[in-house]
Amino acid sequence: MRLRCARAVDRRFFNREGISMKSGKLLFILITLAAVILTAGCVEPGMEIASSSFPPAELPPVGSSLTPYTVEGDSFTLAWNPSESEDLLGYNVYYRPHETETWLFLIDSDEAQLEVTSAMLPGGDYEFAVSSYTATEESDLHTSLDDTANPDTGWYLVWNQV
Repeated sequence: MRLRCARAVDRRFFNREGISMKSGKLLFILITLAAVILTAGCVEPGMEIASSSFPPAELPPVGSSLTPYTVEGDSFTLAWNPSESEDLLGYNVYYRPHETETWLFLIDSDEAQLEVTSAMLPGGDYEFAVSSYTATEESDLHTSLDDTANPDTGWYLVWNQV
Protein backbone atom coordinates (compact mmCIF):
# COMPACT_ATOMS: atom_id res chain seq x y z
CA MET A 1 0.00 0.00 0.00
CA ARG A 2 1.32 3.45 -0.87
CA LEU A 3 -0.07 6.53 0.83
CA ARG A 4 0.15 10.11 -0.34
CA CYS A 5 -1.70 13.23 0.65
CA ALA A 6 -3.24 16.19 -1.08
CA ARG A 7 -4.56 19.45 0.25
CA ALA A 8 -8.21 20.26 -0.43
CA VAL A 9 -8.66 23.92 -1.21
CA ASP A 10 -12.07 24.03 -2.84
CA ARG A 11 -14.76 25.47 -0.55
CA ARG A 12 -17.52 23.60 -2.38
CA PHE A 13 -17.00 20.76 0.13
CA PHE A 14 -19.01 22.82 2.62
CA ASN A 15 -22.22 21.89 0.82
CA ARG A 16 -24.10 19.62 3.21
CA GLU A 17 -26.90 18.56 0.88
CA GLY A 18 -27.44 14.83 0.73
CA ILE A 19 -26.32 14.22 4.30
CA SER A 20 -28.67 11.88 6.09
CA MET A 21 -29.34 13.14 9.63
CA LYS A 22 -31.03 11.42 12.52
CA SER A 23 -33.10 13.54 14.86
CA GLY A 24 -30.90 16.15 16.44
CA LYS A 25 -27.77 17.66 15.04
CA LEU A 26 -24.54 16.05 13.84
CA LEU A 27 -21.10 17.15 14.91
CA PHE A 28 -18.43 16.15 12.49
CA ILE A 29 -14.75 16.62 12.64
CA LEU A 30 -12.83 15.76 9.57
CA ILE A 31 -10.10 13.45 10.72
CA THR A 32 -6.72 14.56 9.44
CA LEU A 33 -4.19 11.83 9.16
CA ALA A 34 -1.04 13.47 10.48
CA ALA A 35 1.10 10.39 10.05
CA VAL A 36 0.04 10.04 6.43
CA ILE A 37 0.79 13.67 5.74
CA LEU A 38 4.16 13.50 7.49
CA THR A 39 5.05 10.25 5.76
CA ALA A 40 4.24 11.74 2.37
CA GLY A 41 6.27 14.88 3.06
CA CYS A 42 3.36 17.21 2.39
CA VAL A 43 3.84 19.27 5.53
CA GLU A 44 5.48 22.66 5.36
CA PRO A 45 7.79 23.63 8.25
CA GLY A 46 5.83 25.20 11.09
CA MET A 47 2.41 24.09 9.80
CA GLU A 48 0.10 22.80 12.53
CA ILE A 49 -1.69 19.63 11.51
CA ALA A 50 -2.28 17.75 14.76
CA SER A 51 -4.63 20.19 16.46
CA SER A 52 -7.65 22.26 15.64
CA SER A 53 -10.10 24.45 17.55
CA PHE A 54 -13.82 23.97 17.11
CA PRO A 55 -16.74 25.91 18.58
CA PRO A 56 -18.47 24.24 21.55
CA ALA A 57 -21.26 21.87 20.61
CA GLU A 58 -24.73 21.83 22.14
CA LEU A 59 -24.52 18.04 22.47
CA PRO A 60 -21.58 15.83 23.37
CA PRO A 61 -18.56 17.33 21.66
CA VAL A 62 -16.10 15.00 20.03
CA GLY A 63 -13.21 17.14 21.23
CA SER A 64 -11.37 20.29 20.40
CA SER A 65 -8.11 18.90 19.10
CA LEU A 66 -7.01 15.95 17.04
CA THR A 67 -4.65 13.34 18.39
CA PRO A 68 -1.84 11.48 16.58
CA TYR A 69 -2.71 8.92 13.93
CA THR A 70 -0.83 5.81 12.90
CA VAL A 71 -0.46 4.10 9.55
CA GLU A 72 0.62 0.47 9.36
CA GLY A 73 0.54 -1.86 6.38
CA ASP A 74 -3.01 -2.09 5.06
CA SER A 75 -4.63 -0.07 7.87
CA PHE A 76 -4.58 3.32 9.53
CA THR A 77 -5.95 4.59 12.83
CA LEU A 78 -8.22 7.61 13.11
CA ALA A 79 -8.29 9.21 16.56
CA TRP A 80 -10.04 12.16 18.19
CA ASN A 81 -10.44 13.65 21.66
CA PRO A 82 -13.27 11.89 23.48
CA SER A 83 -16.47 13.61 24.47
CA GLU A 84 -16.84 14.34 28.18
CA SER A 85 -20.62 13.95 28.12
CA GLU A 86 -22.01 11.51 30.68
CA ASP A 87 -24.81 10.65 28.22
CA LEU A 88 -22.44 9.69 25.41
CA LEU A 89 -23.16 6.32 23.81
CA GLY A 90 -20.54 6.40 21.09
CA TYR A 91 -19.29 7.85 17.83
CA ASN A 92 -20.38 7.41 14.22
CA VAL A 93 -17.57 7.50 11.68
CA TYR A 94 -18.37 8.65 8.16
CA TYR A 95 -16.38 8.99 4.96
CA ARG A 96 -16.89 10.34 1.50
CA PRO A 97 -14.87 10.05 -1.66
CA HIS A 98 -12.92 13.26 -2.16
CA GLU A 99 -14.78 15.93 -4.17
CA THR A 100 -18.21 14.41 -3.46
CA GLU A 101 -20.98 15.84 -1.30
CA THR A 102 -22.62 12.84 0.36
CA TRP A 103 -21.28 11.45 3.64
CA LEU A 104 -21.47 7.65 3.89
CA PHE A 105 -21.69 5.77 7.19
CA LEU A 106 -18.60 3.63 7.80
CA ILE A 107 -19.01 2.24 11.33
CA ASP A 108 -19.81 3.18 14.91
CA SER A 109 -17.23 3.11 17.67
CA ASP A 110 -17.38 3.03 21.46
CA GLU A 111 -13.89 4.51 21.69
CA ALA A 112 -12.36 7.76 20.44
CA GLN A 113 -10.33 5.96 17.81
CA LEU A 114 -10.90 3.53 14.98
CA GLU A 115 -8.62 1.29 12.97
CA VAL A 116 -9.68 1.45 9.31
CA THR A 117 -8.55 -1.53 7.25
CA SER A 118 -8.55 -2.28 3.55
CA ALA A 119 -11.33 -4.81 4.24
CA MET A 120 -13.55 -1.96 5.48
CA LEU A 121 -12.69 0.57 2.77
CA PRO A 122 -10.87 0.05 -0.53
CA GLY A 123 -8.04 2.31 -1.67
CA GLY A 124 -9.08 5.77 -2.85
CA ASP A 125 -9.28 9.49 -2.01
CA TYR A 126 -11.34 9.99 1.15
CA GLU A 127 -12.46 12.59 3.66
CA PHE A 128 -13.44 11.41 7.13
CA ALA A 129 -15.84 12.74 9.74
CA VAL A 130 -17.03 11.64 13.15
CA SER A 131 -20.10 12.44 15.22
CA SER A 132 -20.83 11.76 18.87
CA TYR A 133 -24.29 10.62 19.91
CA THR A 134 -26.54 10.02 22.90
CA ALA A 135 -29.64 7.82 23.14
CA THR A 136 -31.78 10.52 21.49
CA GLU A 137 -29.50 12.97 19.66
CA GLU A 138 -26.39 13.57 17.62
CA SER A 139 -24.52 16.84 17.59
CA ASP A 140 -24.28 19.36 14.73
CA LEU A 141 -22.38 18.78 11.49
CA HIS A 142 -18.87 20.21 11.54
CA THR A 143 -15.73 19.26 9.64
CA SER A 144 -12.21 20.61 9.44
CA LEU A 145 -13.12 21.82 5.97
CA ASP A 146 -15.10 24.54 7.74
CA ASP A 147 -13.31 27.81 8.27
CA THR A 148 -12.72 27.22 11.99
CA ALA A 149 -10.32 24.35 11.37
CA ASN A 150 -6.55 24.52 11.13
CA PRO A 151 -5.63 24.43 8.31
CA ASP A 152 -8.88 25.97 7.15
CA THR A 153 -8.81 24.19 3.80
CA GLY A 154 -8.73 20.73 5.36
CA TRP A 155 -6.88 17.58 4.39
CA TYR A 156 -7.99 14.37 2.79
CA LEU A 157 -6.47 10.93 2.49
CA VAL A 158 -5.36 9.34 -0.76
CA TRP A 159 -5.08 5.64 0.00
CA ASN A 160 -3.49 3.62 -2.82
CA GLN A 161 -3.16 -0.09 -2.20
CA VAL A 162 -0.26 -1.55 -4.15
